[in-house]
Amino acid sequence: MEPSPQAYEMIKSFEGLRCRAYKAIKTEKYYTIGYGHYGADVAKNQYITVKQAEELMRADVAKYAHKLAVHNPTFVQNQYDALISLIYNIGWYNFAHSMTGVLAKQLNTTTSPIFVARRIILWDKSAGQVLLGLQRRRIIEANYFLGYEAFVLENGQIYEHTL
Repeated sequence: MEPSPQAYEMIKSFEGLRCRAYKAIKTEKYYTIGYGHYGADVAKNQYITVKQAEELMRADVAKYAHKLAVHNPTFVQNQYDALISLIYNIGWYNFAHSMTGVLAKQLNTTTSPIFVARRIILWDKSAGQVLLGLQRRRIIEANYFLGYEAFVLENGQIYEHTL
């Protein structure tokens, strides 16, 4: 299975585009650039084009897609895309080796979609603090995994995430 165009659009909508390297949190080891590409290959004050940002995102997604396919080749497209979006944001190591890593180990069993969705929404923190943006993203990913349109209460308002 391959990520659908919706998976890439989901990632772009959540990550946003930044063509200059930045640190989302001062304590991060590496810089981030493009559509959330993070790593030792990103230098302080580095600039890239939109085309380069797209290429970095697609290369990162391809790495995660290959690893995810090993765990469960029987996902339906929306489930696969939601997990790709999650893993793109938290990284494969975190996905595979944390509390949610239980999920990675159980994906090749008959794990219920509700179990998976409940695990997805656990990833709403950064440095131990719940972040509204991550909370919103995880609810959308969990709903997408379950095949639902994503509606989120945000500051008392209904927000509809469309791709």
